[in-house]
Amino acid sequence: MIAKVVLSTPRSAEAVFDAWTNEAAIKLWMPLALQAMGLSGQLTAIRTHPVPGGDFLFADSRAEGEARHFGRYIEIDCARRLSFTWYTDEADVESTSLVRLDLRITQATDGQSVTWLSLEHMMDAEWNDYVEQTELGWRRLLEASCVDTTALRD
Repeated sequence: MIAKVVLSTPRSAEAVFDAWTNEAAIKLWMPLALQAMGLSGQLTAIRTHPVPGGDFLFADSRAEGEARHFGRYIEIDCARRLSFTWYTDEADVESTSLVRLDLRITQATDGQSVTWLSLEHMMDAEWNDYVEQTELGWRRLLEASCVDTTALRD
């Protein structure tokens, strides 16, 4: 099964890539994405080691307890591609859950640069009933990662 999301942003590919690999940047936009999903946005842990084989952890507080999203970076091509595994439960680590985020810069008709984000989340067939929900979650995350968080910085 594949969940797919495509969207564009006036933000540079470098800024979007940084938003996904820099802990300080993630701490700024991740609460926005969580709040857009009706959650508190209260982060409990953000950890990234953005090198092939490096791990990451995004965790937040929810009514039922801490939600943990974690995995390992597979491919890192700065401002072009980010591939990683994505899990929410240690028991699922042996299943297929691979995310690929591609960034492509194009020129708009008005001469401004536009960055296209294309995300594919490959999952085991057992998650078929969750493809639409997964796409909505990724859309919220991508949209928030494209927000100019300059004003939110301390």
